[in-house]
Amino acid sequence: MKILRSIFPVYYWLILMVGVVFLFANQPNAYILLNLAATLFFIKIVVVIHEIGHLLFGKLVGGNPKRIVLGKSHQLKRFSILNVKIVLNKDFNGGFAFVTFPKGKKTKFNQFVLTSGGFLTNFLIAYLCFIIGGFNPLFLSGKYGLDFNSTFIITNILIGVFSLIPYYVDY
Repeated sequence: MKILRSIFPVYYWLILMVGVVFLFANQPNAYILLNLAATLFFIKIVVVIHEIGHLLFGKLVGGNPKRIVLGKSHQLKRFSILNVKIVLNKDFNGGFAFVTFPKGKKTKFNQFVLTSGGFLTNFLIAYLCFIIGGFNPLFLSGKYGLDFNSTFIITNILIGVFSLIPYYVDY
């Protein structure tokens, strides 16, 4: 239960429940709340996709993917997938991907590709979703119902854009 609350805090579920109650009561704001809840849920999924993008692009230039750390604070769960250690921490609001390079392979170009892998993956997935399902810029208004595709696209774009803003990482 701790892991579920860490990934999806109580207020996510509250927004979802209020949206469902509003939907059954034929309230006009129901789809606004449901699209907002979908956006909040997708943020966590897109952060994982972003970190996997770093690992994939690091592997592409000869690196060895080692670890993904999701969140900060104390550790809730540790496991491995395909020899990559995954660490899930309590405050899951971001992530960190760790890739090592063999001696002589850690060039500025390889580091650039590794660093760019996260946002490039987000933008590529957003583009593919756009090609497959289109995008409605008014999805959050709720006027056109629940739109998972547009929600997923905008979440990928937002995570990709915000990851381009330089900031200090404290892991």
